[in-house]
Amino acid sequence: MNEEAKKKALLLLPSCAAVIGTRGAGGEVAGATVTWMTQSSFKPPLIVAALRMGSAAELNARRERRFALSFLGPDQKSVGQTFFRAPTGADGRIADLAYETGRSGAPILADCAAWVECEVRDFVDGGDHAVVVAEVIEAGIRSESPRPLLLADVGWKYGG
Repeated sequence: MNEEAKKKALLLLPSCAAVIGTRGAGGEVAGATVTWMTQSSFKPPLIVAALRMGSAAELNARRERRFALSFLGPDQKSVGQTFFRAPTGADGRIADLAYETGRSGAPILADCAAWVECEVRDFVDGGDHAVVVAEVIEAGIRSESPRPLLLADVGWKYGG
């Protein structure tokens, strides 16, 4: 396979950035930047997302079967970069950013463009990421005209 062609072709897949928030059995919270996700069904509303195997976010989502995705806005590149380091938190803050909890109990960033809360339906393990299939159980919009932070806008080359 032509590795350069493969990488360039796969980077053409449009992708936005979100922060997955999870809560562990002991109440600890964890977050990570997610860039591989899409909606896969309308009824019920299902999404799929890729989570790095062994990360706190993946382990919490797998055990607790719930998570939230906080979609970042176009001016939140630094937030996305912060969550590449997979921070943890407590007392309403994660990576020094305020969060709140909703129906799922998972952390939702207080300053995000939009969010969804999900219940896990299935995991598919493969490679260095696990694909999670989850049903959207709640959603919210925080901006009158939300626009996501796109990887194409920030120059991140995560993929390929």
